[in-house]
Amino acid sequence: MSLSVAIVDWSASAKPSPARPSADAIWVGICNGSDERVAYLRTRAAAETLLRDLITSGNWLIGFDFPMGYPTGFAQRLTGQAAATAVWDWLE
Repeated sequence: MSLSVAIVDWSASAKPSPARPSADAIWVGICNGSDERVAYLRTRAAAETLLRDLITSGNWLIGFDFPMGYPTGFAQRLTGQAAATAVWDWLE
């Protein structure tokens, strides 16, 4: 059984990213045997389609880097402390 790996940097905004590759987009690094490539995806729907295609094509290890941004006041309301690390402690 061979294992393929995909690493996803999910830094997309709610609207499509620019046609020219930019930081505010979804990037996927793919390594499947001898095939190594990077995919630049402008929309969440495009990323979901790519990931669905990968998952249905074999055995994949997929890692995600999601930004952990919360609205102003979220940490204070959830934990009673304003520090972002208080949310991490709460989740732990």
